[in-house]
Amino acid sequence: LASAVRQDLIEKNVAKNVAILKQRGEQKRRAFTLAEIQKVLSVCDERGGEWRGLVLTAVYTGQRLGDVARLTWQQVDFAKRQMSFVTEKTGKRLSLSIAKPLCDFLESLPSVDDPKEFVFPHAAAAVEKRTGTMSTKFYDEILAPAGLVPVRSKQRAEDGKGRNANRAQSEISFHSFRHTLTTWLKSAGASNALAQMIIGHDSEVVSRGYTHLSADDTIDSINKLPDVTAKKNQHKSG
Repeated sequence: LASAVRQDLIEKNVAKNVAILKQRGEQKRRAFTLAEIQKVLSVCDERGGEWRGLVLTAVYTGQRLGDVARLTWQQVDFAKRQMSFVTEKTGKRLSLSIAKPLCDFLESLPSVDDPKEFVFPHAAAAVEKRTGTMSTKFYDEILAPAGLVPVRSKQRAEDGKGRNANRAQSEISFHSFRHTLTTWLKSAGASNALAQMIIGHDSEVVSRGYTHLSADDTIDSINKLPDVTAKKNQHKSG
């Protein structure tokens, strides 16, 4: 239809706002297993930098990469052990209890003078340019070395096999931490409303149904989540 408009065959494209349907057989994201997360954390430790913190924050908050990367210290309340977000995608305000493993990690970081400073400054700078770049780095620098996804070819894109070429969507990515937390919350007995509130559901209609829930309501479910940093659960190689 867009082509027909350009050729003056019709006046306007009446279908331009219609969402494109996903093709059948398209891969869907899945949750990480506990063992997979421990492999991821092991690679994060080997590489150093901010990845461990980004992963732990995503695991225990279920927030998207951009929102995790832009986390500031003023969003973290250690006294109440709560964390708040205003999600970029939906503008939804969210406040939840901080799981102990995440709280322990954040408390181990150097203190800052300005609460508006980013917790993960390098990641924040990267997503300001393009969130997709960080997603690609997570695939290449963390998931592939962890053996969870195929290593992508470094050949030039024009051969059809390079990093910039079209490729099948991996079933796990940084976004999969949202699926992981949802799965864990349901296993811990959290209600649908509570799970949706913690994850930050995209639907305004659904959101209105649980806006009365607060961070205090998340404490019990958050405290039941697995400790992915526990040494006794660490993945044993070989």
